[in-house]
Amino acid sequence: MSSLGGITYARITARYGWKESSLLFLGGIAYIAGALIDFVERPVIIAGVFGPHEFFHVLVIVGAALHWSFVYNWAGRQDIIKGHKPG
Repeated sequence: MSSLGGITYARITARYGWKESSLLFLGGIAYIAGALIDFVERPVIIAGVFGPHEFFHVLVIVGAALHWSFVYNWAGRQDIIKGHKPG
């Protein structure tokens, strides 16, 4: 899903800059990293206890937290709601 958000991310970054969109970018990276780790089935941290699938879930939580932070930071900003560029 993070790949589908690339167009939206590019538009937000073009309009508001890297600083404003960094949490969104890092959340996407966390999701992609989790998917890749689950796909290659590495690393195995503790055999039979904490492997790539569990690491995938940790990165999904990290990605969700970063996206939540992004939305929370923007939710009450009047300049964003009205479509004005900050600064």
